[in-house]
Amino acid sequence: MKKSVWELYRLSSMAFSNADFDGAIQHGFQAADAAKQQGIEFIELSALMQVASAAVNNGQAQYAIQAATRLMQRATETNDNHTRLQAGALLCEAMSLVDLRGKWNDIQKLMLEGIELAEQLGATADVITQMGRLGLYEAKMGDPEGGELRLLQAISMVNPMLGDITYFYGELYGCLAEVLLIAGKLDEADNTIKRAILYTLQHGNANFTAEAEIRLARIEMAQNKYEAAKTRLTNWHQLSETHNWRDELQETAYLLARVWLLEDMPNIALDYVTQSLEMTREVDMYEAEVKCLLLQGNCYIALKQDDTALEAYQEARGLSEKCGYDDHFTAANRAIATIIQKGQ
Repeated sequence: MKKSVWELYRLSSMAFSNADFDGAIQHGFQAADAAKQQGIEFIELSALMQVASAAVNNGQAQYAIQAATRLMQRATETNDNHTRLQAGALLCEAMSLVDLRGKWNDIQKLMLEGIELAEQLGATADVITQMGRLGLYEAKMGDPEGGELRLLQAISMVNPMLGDITYFYGELYGCLAEVLLIAGKLDEADNTIKRAILYTLQHGNANFTAEAEIRLARIEMAQNKYEAAKTRLTNWHQLSETHNWRDELQETAYLLARVWLLEDMPNIALDYVTQSLEMTREVDMYEAEVKCLLLQGNCYIALKQDDTALEAYQEARGLSEKCGYDDHFTAANRAIATIIQKGQ
């Protein structure tokens, strides 16, 4: 029996609430298409919003870009500035998953325009969310001081009138912890991420907590607390596999590969990095793919499989050159030169 528009939308909403992002995407697209055919604008826009949010949460950038672009077009056609604002934010998140560095100018411009529009509309929650995300991106692009200041400003704007402040604090303190990690302020980062985890637990969304816990594991790795990081990552890798949280699954696999290689277990590390690499390729996460290729090459070197390592490094070099990742290009070139010198 064919499901109604409302039933499809309800199924998408339920799936999203249960962190079943695949179900939210599938039913959301079906609801949006059916709503468009029947002229039910509210459901079409709401379903597309849900699809884009689910896809971003699950690291499925292409679905997110597809839904957010369509949402922005429809919002522009209907002169719905609030929806256009949220669509722009989701589009920026999706583009950052694919290639933050390569798309930085477009992302930064769209986010600054979004913050300005949110301020004009009096949409304080959107101002805060976009400022926090922009602060994180600025830090990743080489300005951790500016990113930290922007995040602290966003945190200072949170107030009970916004509703569930546990979401805002969980998100913003999580981003701030990552910025502090980039800046090398490890003790501050550790304290900040533990604060974020408490807010995510109060919020009650396990996927939200997973993101914060993975950030804590990265901080632990920077503090040389490898056993603690490995235990934490293994736990969340298993949970991500159970729930099919692709973004967290890809990241935990990559980080576990790094830890196991540091502990001189290249066979185990290779299994994890291969899983992570395959997932980056499924959704065109270019920089993550390059990092996986470099790490995979290191695993093959540890296993004394220089020829296979050379192939991984050459692939990393080619993609780095294509995307303009000078640092990764240099790292790949150095690794290739070392292998060639060994063979002479």
